[in-house]
Amino acid sequence: MLGQPYFERRLGDIYDLSPIPYLAGVGELSDGTAPIQVQWELNVSVTGEPVLAFSTKTIIGPDRMAKGSDFVQWSLTGHSQDGVYAVKTVGVILSRISFTFGEEFATCFGHFQLMELNRAGIGSPSQLEALVRNLDFMGLEGSQHGMERRLDKFHVNVAGRQVYFHNYSEHKRIKELIGIDRIDRGILGEIHLPIVSGESVEAALTTLEMIEWLTAFLTMNRTFASVVRLTDNGNLCGWRIMELRSDPHRGGDIVDNHLIRGGMKVAIESAYTNFVTLDPKLDLRRFIDMVLLMRSQNHLDFMLAGLLLSYEFFTTKFLTDKGKPPPQESNVQQKLNQLNAYLRFIPKVMLDDTLRKDIRNPLFHQGAIVGADPPTLWDWYTSYFDLLIQITFVVLGYSGNYISPVNHQPTPVPTPAPKR
Repeated sequence: MLGQPYFERRLGDIYDLSPIPYLAGVGELSDGTAPIQVQWELNVSVTGEPVLAFSTKTIIGPDRMAKGSDFVQWSLTGHSQDGVYAVKTVGVILSRISFTFGEEFATCFGHFQLMELNRAGIGSPSQLEALVRNLDFMGLEGSQHGMERRLDKFHVNVAGRQVYFHNYSEHKRIKELIGIDRIDRGILGEIHLPIVSGESVEAALTTLEMIEWLTAFLTMNRTFASVVRLTDNGNLCGWRIMELRSDPHRGGDIVDNHLIRGGMKVAIESAYTNFVTLDPKLDLRRFIDMVLLMRSQNHLDFMLAGLLLSYEFFTTKFLTDKGKPPPQESNVQQKLNQLNAYLRFIPKVMLDDTLRKDIRNPLFHQGAIVGADPPTLWDWYTSYFDLLIQITFVVLGYSGNYISPVNHQPTPVPTPAPKR
């Protein structure tokens, strides 16, 4: 086994911030054929990345790691060394195997989809406590911390329950580490979601995921929890650990609680029900993923390309849901005009041929926008990104303020014109 010192050396000064510093145990690793006896070790760092290692005397050949172009998926069942947790892990792929001369054990490192750690003899969980990467916000409600009272939380009423957002316990230190570039992402917030009567843990996790996607759009960050505590009246029942895609933390919220007083609370409560209803029709989670990918680009040409793809995707889904699927040969300008027949607020200047003729055509036909200087490109990007935000909020039924990427000031979401 690697031992706890390996993980301490690996993480250095941030090891003590790990939500799960070190956990080890024994179990069986199975790919559907002969199971392999292993010792397993786990660390989850404050950046949200889990590291899972196995030690085994069995030689695992390349044919059991991959079949053709696909990794073999394994499962792990077992328990922790102290007997506290039963472990079940699915979707395990073995990414690396190392051997040390003179030792009888080989060490494998694996990625996984989901690890369940359940405490024996503990009652059923009544709450999920998600440790969320890059969820940074100003609190609206206070909590007592010794002699100090801090505004570090707020609540929303959604999905038939009261959900609390909390600053993570090490929020200040993690923000400092991000600020000095020691880390580029980290667990900054928590979402505490009660499990309602008769609801399964899996159903509650689905509700949590929908809240996370909506929060991701509001903050323009991948605000997802790779680590979730399962609790009952403050008692730890177990953990759910996932390997999820993440990005560096970025500024640029479009709804916050600072410039827009109580903005996140109002936006989530206003939009959540419509978000859940429209997601299967408009594939909103994929749309938000596209927007986040767009914002992660470093060059204006790629940012504009991502913006155009987001427009094409959203308008096509919207019009198809309305029973008016656009013809394959229709362009983004035509789709935007068709969409405005339903939304009735887009200014004429944003419906002209700029998006198609000046941006889309040269970018996708020539690979570059020739003849436009950087200030012009930036103006196009911020203006059409601003419009995309407005369209999304109008469709979701949020009518409050948002922070415009054009001037970084609170701006009212447009009100559709009355139907004629």
